[in-house]
Amino acid sequence: MNHIQPFIVGDYLFVELLSSTRPFFVHRVVDLSEREFSYFKSFKNVQPEYLANPVFSTDLAHEASTLQALHNPAVPQFYDYGVVNGQAYLVYRYVWGKSVLQILRELKRHQKMLSDAYAVHIASEVARILAKAHSMHTKVFPEGVVHYNLSPRNILISYSGQVNIVSFGHRGPRIARENLEELDFRNLSYLSPEQVSGTDLSFKSDIFTLGSILYEMLAGAPPFLEKAPDKVIHRISRCSFSAASSINPIVPRELDRLLSRCLTAYTNDRFPSAAELARELDDYMLHHYPEFRSGKITRLMKSLFNDEIVADIRFFKDLGENIMHRDKSLIQGIARRMFDEIQEGRRRTGDDTMGIEAAQLGLKANRQHTRPPAASPVPAPPAAPASPASPGRKRKPARPDPSLREPVTISKTFEAIGREGVNHTPRQDPFFENEDKNLIGPPLDADSVRPRPVTREHPVAELVRSPADLTPTTADAPSTMVDAHPQVHAKSPSRAHTKTRKAPIAVQPAPPEPPRLIASGVSEVTEPTGDDSGPMPAIMRNTAVAPPEY
Repeated sequence: MNHIQPFIVGDYLFVELLSSTRPFFVHRVVDLSEREFSYFKSFKNVQPEYLANPVFSTDLAHEASTLQALHNPAVPQFYDYGVVNGQAYLVYRYVWGKSVLQILRELKRHQKMLSDAYAVHIASEVARILAKAHSMHTKVFPEGVVHYNLSPRNILISYSGQVNIVSFGHRGPRIARENLEELDFRNLSYLSPEQVSGTDLSFKSDIFTLGSILYEMLAGAPPFLEKAPDKVIHRISRCSFSAASSINPIVPRELDRLLSRCLTAYTNDRFPSAAELARELDDYMLHHYPEFRSGKITRLMKSLFNDEIVADIRFFKDLGENIMHRDKSLIQGIARRMFDEIQEGRRRTGDDTMGIEAAQLGLKANRQHTRPPAASPVPAPPAAPASPASPGRKRKPARPDPSLREPVTISKTFEAIGREGVNHTPRQDPFFENEDKNLIGPPLDADSVRPRPVTREHPVAELVRSPADLTPTTADAPSTMVDAHPQVHAKSPSRAHTKTRKAPIAVQPAPPEPPRLIASGVSEVTEPTGDDSGPMPAIMRNTAVAPPEY
């Protein structure tokens, strides 16, 4: 989280910097014009150094018109658009949760990866959202709404487990030789071949991009991983990638074949629609994990980010106590509303294993056992907001240290958004974010992966620090794991744990033509060789799938 020293612009209280990815800033804000707090908003505007280029303001207006046209609960609702002193801004509903990119990074920090059940479930939800957008034909969008800029950054999963897509109408990066140095890896690596080549675009670009995202969730690294933008473009245009199962042997060949239908250069060979891709993914889940429910995603989010959820609620509780503004009562009700939303999610999913107690946050225990859904604009029960004069415990709270947080008392000008509370961490590499530097690394020796004994759960392997110790033992078996589908036995690890990656062979470069489509009946996906193979992702091959409690 990037909480900032709060400041006010107009009717909006700015509390957190969500993104500073060029050329926009995105903040989390509270609308002070409301009589009672309903939900957070996202405030998006062009960064000051890009204001001279009117293209970005035009892009923001186009994104606003797109959100107004879309009516989908999985797409954040449009709220406001305007221009102040030549500065355009867009306001839409904020999704309280994390992006798929943040989830993957947090799992990697714990040396974990998503299992195929979680990855396919998320991809199927995204495919359904895209299908509904593609099928929406209006006068403004006669061919439907296509995203064109999908990535793990703008697929958001709320703490209640709902999958959302943001940045509809946000045009993808412009590919030109003169601006290659301005592009970073996350902007570029999910584009389709027709986007990097400048040929005719269609909704099938979104299908290709979703295939790239599913590949990363399964393999732990994007399919078109390179160290420079021109090399990434070259690999995308040729659709040169290794099979996901060659990086993570747990991935079944059935998903390899599905990915090959998404990641093909020929648009006619891809899935005919996002709805058809969603049906294929649903069939996979029904066949392999019929008992999987979205409540597992809710528990995954709260398990990974429970500390951040608590810190976020405490931030707004402290803010409500310290702020000096005529709308102080509105701000004081935010922490209780957030707490109730988490508790409602626990009750809905039957989660009794973990939770947040009101006393931990200094909130009064809520005698109401039910409340309106968080998505509803109906305000919380009148007795819910906590008063700083009477917290949960019968003792006067300690006076906050003014050196830690100054009261919010003054409004800022619109131009202050680009200067207030923004601390850019210097990049070690202009093409990669600091968190992505670990994607590039030397190939792992196949002997460094030690298989654990097969259980009824997913087969699991771990990285061996001592090459001499390669004998699996019974003690290595996980003590407690919850299978996503208890009635389906795990697949045999014989193929997964014996396959090794062949060393790249120096060959003459292939002629620059689109690759041949791999037929769906082929059981083996040929790995590229030579310069096109790219650097190996620095991940633990066959690393443990989703943590045991999932």
